[in-house]
Amino acid sequence: MKNVQIKNAWLMVSLIGSLLTTSAWAQPCPDKNVNYWQAFTPGGESDLSARHQQTVLKRKCPAIETIVQYKAGAGGALMWSQINTLPGDGLNVVGINLPHIVFQPIEGQVQYKTSDITPVYWFHYTPDILVVPVASAIKNFAEFVEAAKKEPGKLSLGGSGLNSANHAAHERLNAAFNVKTIYVPFKGTGDMTTSVLGSQVDGAITYVPFAIANKTRVRALAVAMDKRHPLMPDVPTFKDLKSSV
Repeated sequence: MKNVQIKNAWLMVSLIGSLLTTSAWAQPCPDKNVNYWQAFTPGGESDLSARHQQTVLKRKCPAIETIVQYKAGAGGALMWSQINTLPGDGLNVVGINLPHIVFQPIEGQVQYKTSDITPVYWFHYTPDILVVPVASAIKNFAEFVEAAKKEPGKLSLGGSGLNSANHAAHERLNAAFNVKTIYVPFKGTGDMTTSVLGSQVDGAITYVPFAIANKTRVRALAVAMDKRHPLMPDVPTFKDLKSSV
């Protein structure tokens, strides 16, 4: 899940919230460019979300630019620990993610609390998906479960950071299907890509856009949705598979 936190809420209401309310269109645009701070590396799911929001902001305020800045590390916590040190001028936007901003403080190894962050606008939700490299001997989810049970703790699955949506989905996968696989956290989906495509990990619990963008290079085994994704109708849902495996 992606959202945006802004130091001065009026900016979010006027720029992005304007998609939802006609009155928000009357809000003034800033007179300077906006910095959109990303907590993950370029090329990943959060970066894709930021670029979509960049388009929305440009449509509302064509005279300004939204400049994407990157400060990746600690599964997003590096940026989020510094969120309230940014100038409170309405020109600094920070992308935040669920469940990261809840799980990380609970785990206790980060320098911020969930209450330090005030979400202003939820931009979009992205389902998790299980993929393996196209060269993998694992052809479907049943074979994945079989391999995981045959050698517990051997299969490695990459994901975007600790205490992230990918990490949570990995733990649920292990519990729901009674398997033991290893979670390998990366700074972001962008950093993870090379390792997955190069088979340095056995697969990944990642986000749907990654699977779609790399559909000729990875094999999607299952998606965390109530119904199958319209762009991947052949990929079953975990919900479907729970009753058949």
